[in-house]
Amino acid sequence: MAAADSYTIQEKGISGQELMERAGEALLKEVLRRKPQAKKITVLCGKGNNGGDGFVIARRAAEAGLDVSVLIFADKEKIKDDARLALERCLKSGAKILELDHLENALSSTDCVIDALYGIKFKGALLGIEADIVQAVLHQRKTRQIFVVAVDLPSGSICNTGAVNGPCFDCDLTVSFQAFKPAHFCFPAAKFCGERVVVDIGIETKIFTTSRLISAQSFTASPLAPASLLMPASGFKGTRGHMIVVAGSPGHSGAAALTARAGLRAGAGLVTLYSDSESCKIAVEYTPEIMTKEATELEIQKIGSITRGSLVIGPGLSPNSSMFNPALSAASNLAKVIDASALRILALEQTKPNLDNAILTPHPGEMAALLGATTEEVLSDRFGCVKKCAGKFNCTVVLKGAYTLIAFPDEQLRVSPFASANLGTAGSGDVLSGLIGGLLARGLSIKMASTLGVYLHGLVGSTLLPNGVVGSLASEFADGFPQALSDLVLGKILQSSNVFPASN
Repeated sequence: MAAADSYTIQEKGISGQELMERAGEALLKEVLRRKPQAKKITVLCGKGNNGGDGFVIARRAAEAGLDVSVLIFADKEKIKDDARLALERCLKSGAKILELDHLENALSSTDCVIDALYGIKFKGALLGIEADIVQAVLHQRKTRQIFVVAVDLPSGSICNTGAVNGPCFDCDLTVSFQAFKPAHFCFPAAKFCGERVVVDIGIETKIFTTSRLISAQSFTASPLAPASLLMPASGFKGTRGHMIVVAGSPGHSGAAALTARAGLRAGAGLVTLYSDSESCKIAVEYTPEIMTKEATELEIQKIGSITRGSLVIGPGLSPNSSMFNPALSAASNLAKVIDASALRILALEQTKPNLDNAILTPHPGEMAALLGATTEEVLSDRFGCVKKCAGKFNCTVVLKGAYTLIAFPDEQLRVSPFASANLGTAGSGDVLSGLIGGLLARGLSIKMASTLGVYLHGLVGSTLLPNGVVGSLASEFADGFPQALSDLVLGKILQSSNVFPASN
């Protein structure tokens, strides 16, 4: 964003002051759209460009006839450049510039607080009076339900990782300019954002496509379900592909059964499970449409005869399984999903196999194994880790969790719009692998199958129960796929790309 901002100013001739004016105007509109009855607004400003946005907001609010108070958390002499000009204009508007010792009085009667202290360059933690103001605003929010809004990011959160190292403003709304930032989709920062909305202020974003930068997209429903997913009346099982599942082991048969069933629910024409006799028996009892074979190396070699289909390997598989390399070799021509124990095996491989037609689907612990890191390190930099993993293995990587991330080898990232505790249940990842595998078997590309699979999985799992309520079974996710897919194809599901509800 910093590079795009500079490019816009230098190459497009749009001044930093003009961008600041657009940002302030856009944010105030978003606030008044939600709180049209607000009469008193308090704006908390820092010394940087975020504070400059705050001065513009305050001036425009005052010009609109609102009672505006501004508190500056910096020496005025240290406010420079565009922010300085914004402050000077604000001083002439009728907005009241208050000393910090009037903070309590300002908060006790305000309807809305605008947090414009820090933005994307903030590091570290809020200390001293800045930490105190966070608590004072939180108290007013709890006792009087004042509306709290962040400019770009809640102050106290770190943009690129979502880390929060101390106090952080707990907001009802966060307005981001031109693009969402990683912290909007990484915990713990995400829980402080409230509703998130991105507004267009004219920053040139084509620079995001350069090889040095990551393009992250929060995908929407409208382009996700191509009409080709609707099968003609003349279609039959042979035209929808054959999904092979190498999964399961004694005591972990359920994972194999869930994966195979999800493939059928995604529309694969045939699903064959290669596993131990116990897992095969349980899978067929659960879903009699599943075909089974004993997972011997001889049987695995026969996978090579399949010309239209996919391979899903790993769910419930023994970590000591000898089937990993034979299965990958036999299915070299098939698109594949590598999950669970197969990821642990992959992490230990001395020679990396060719995975250019594969999708890895790790949770944070498995991602840590793939990168030789700790789970804590992965959680502290999800965007960086998923990108690093996609580069290391030269394939698509799906990092599961709240706001699941998808990284492609071309460095593009996609961000799931769903974060629900209901999705964090036993077998949920197995179902996701089967769903993606089923879509691959039907002929969807790696990029489309991974994106659509993650979207459908999140959509079904997060809508079965209200946010924060748990208790759904992963098998229920799989059984909800056909209806959700139908609704997508028929255009019954619309998801805005620039507004996200508050996270639970």
